[in-house]
Amino acid sequence: MVQVRSGERTEQLTWEEWEERVRTGRVGPDVEVRIGALTGAAWVRAAELEVWSALRNDAGTAFRAAFSRGIAPVATALLVGVQIRIWWLGWLPPVFAETERWLPKLTTAILENGESWRLFTMGFYHESVLHIALNLLWLAYAGWSLERALGRANLVTLYLSSVLGGSVLSMVGSPDRPAIGASGGIFGLIAAVTVFGLLRPELLSDRSRRLFGPAILPYLILMFASGLQNATTDNWAHFGGLVTGGLLASFLDPPGLQRRPGWNRGVQATAAGVCLLVPMVLAGAGPRLHWLRDADAAAAAFADAPEPQPEPDRGGAPSEAGRYRALRWKVPIGWAPASLATFDLGVASTAGERGFAVTEKLGELPITPDQVLETWLGRARDTAPDATASLPHDVTFAGLPGREFEVQLGKDPALLAVVTAATRGAWSLTATWIVEAEMRTRLLPLELRSRRSVTWGEPEALVQARRDASGLGADRPPRIALARQRILAGELTAGQAELAALTAERPTDAAAWLARIEFVHWDPSTGPVIWDEALAALPEPKLIGAVVSSLARSGRTATARGLAEVAWLRLPGDRLLARARRSQGLPTALENGLPVELVREGQRDRSADEIASWRSWPLDLAGAEAAGAVLAGEDAAANAEIRAAIPSGPEVAVPLLIRMKYGPLQVFPEDAANGLAEDFLSLEGPNPPSWLPAELRVELARDPLLAAWARAVADARSGG
Repeated sequence: MVQVRSGERTEQLTWEEWEERVRTGRVGPDVEVRIGALTGAAWVRAAELEVWSALRNDAGTAFRAAFSRGIAPVATALLVGVQIRIWWLGWLPPVFAETERWLPKLTTAILENGESWRLFTMGFYHESVLHIALNLLWLAYAGWSLERALGRANLVTLYLSSVLGGSVLSMVGSPDRPAIGASGGIFGLIAAVTVFGLLRPELLSDRSRRLFGPAILPYLILMFASGLQNATTDNWAHFGGLVTGGLLASFLDPPGLQRRPGWNRGVQATAAGVCLLVPMVLAGAGPRLHWLRDADAAAAAFADAPEPQPEPDRGGAPSEAGRYRALRWKVPIGWAPASLATFDLGVASTAGERGFAVTEKLGELPITPDQVLETWLGRARDTAPDATASLPHDVTFAGLPGREFEVQLGKDPALLAVVTAATRGAWSLTATWIVEAEMRTRLLPLELRSRRSVTWGEPEALVQARRDASGLGADRPPRIALARQRILAGELTAGQAELAALTAERPTDAAAWLARIEFVHWDPSTGPVIWDEALAALPEPKLIGAVVSSLARSGRTATARGLAEVAWLRLPGDRLLARARRSQGLPTALENGLPVELVREGQRDRSADEIASWRSWPLDLAGAEAAGAVLAGEDAAANAEIRAAIPSGPEVAVPLLIRMKYGPLQVFPEDAANGLAEDFLSLEGPNPPSWLPAELRVELARDPLLAAWARAVADARSGG
């Protein structure tokens, strides 16, 4: 009798059972054995017994004999046959679209939708004849060799594990592109053939060694190198399969020469567990595992362009590319640049109707997050009129207080947009996450991680302005630029104080005054003081025009018109003042170098005293208000006269309208009627004539006689 002890388990075997177990590798070298005739009462390692070594040599001899005879390549034929059948079915029109949709490796579909079967189905799907022919030739060769050497179960374990290893590494290394083909599994089998020949050369005859080990290594290197030369080849799948197959082959043994009892079953069980566990983890936790990358790097990857090269640091927050970027955000790997359903430019998934966009925008006025959301909703309703929004709620976004709401965009499929906004001064930041309503819960972890990746520092223009103005003895233009950028970024008090100091430092510097005037409408209470100080310090046309524009923007239209009138009386014919007058609907005609409204009132020439009185208005806010009141009275009288003349027809109303447009000229332009007809036809268009008061536009547009006159003039002109 032979006693065998493995761990705490002891068995008694007959001599025949002992011999059979040793030959088949079920008694490993470290198993303790006690044979009364050989060891007495002592337990010894099996490897120390000559009988064990002799029996093991017999097992090697048996392996070589079986290998030489060969076995029917059932598993290899099955693997080849399945792939041929899938490829053949894929040529059928009804099947092609479905196989193309469901079988390739697609990183986004695996992680977002839980379609983890793609990790294996990619290894059984081909499209072109050349692709499947080359792959199956190597599969037949390597598969049959391994099936003879390691057995069918080990062959299937190697192939499926290598396909999985290639798919997983392909997800990491080339997540942006779909992948198909058995190449990962085949590289794993060829690597296994090479490793087996290198580790177990004593089991192979001289002739058989030409099929394994060093004889195959050059082909393996050549195949991998040729893939590196092809931009469309998924070399990550090749490498993943190669590593997986080579590593697994170093653990698997021929069935009759296992290093200890049940060794292969343990390795196979471990591989099977990994093949089950990895897809289950990816299917269940995919949105949490879906990794992110910088949005600029993602755009470069899909544009086949190099990633941004380092630039000199300009201060502010550091960046991966060595340059300052105020806005940074990350996108899910595999998402491609696209225009979303709301026409936001961002990235979209290849696995469903979902996308992500982050937009930075500079406006003309300070803005609140609620105003940003309201503007976004209005734009969304241009394409989705039935869009409904939830009430906004407070959030923290990019480190700033923000607001967020959800918008239902469509019904087929039901799309949900989650919109988040934050602001600083006139700058606004908006993040839009679009997802199918049914996928919102599953993809919520990915949504939250994507939104948390957004960082928003000081605007790049402000950072650059700080740098430019930080040098010793910095000139005035950089200081003015810095003040402007601080105001735009929400530092209103500090920016205004800096501009006030600059104007006090040099009152004749128009640039500083223009900057102060530019931002009056941000805080209208400061307007009267700034306007008067500017006009007193530097009453030149450019500055006067800026004050006129600022008054109008602040809602003080009458005063703006009055200032344009006062300045025109002092500097008639100035090009900049003429532009300011036209913006306020005032005439710019001259007679003998003077404004016609100064020289003549209707058909009566003004006296020298009247002209002097008109020109005595001071060029300040009080003078502008007085002139504006006079102009308002004249306009009211002219409007009333025209309103009373409208029922009398074009013969009476048209001359009055021409005089309103061109001023009290004695001789009007030859094409005055044509110009008036064009203005009349544009009354209800997007750009109505600015010289015509708004209250008269509606009445004139409704009058059928004037409408008929305008069409007749236009037709006569086009016919002539």
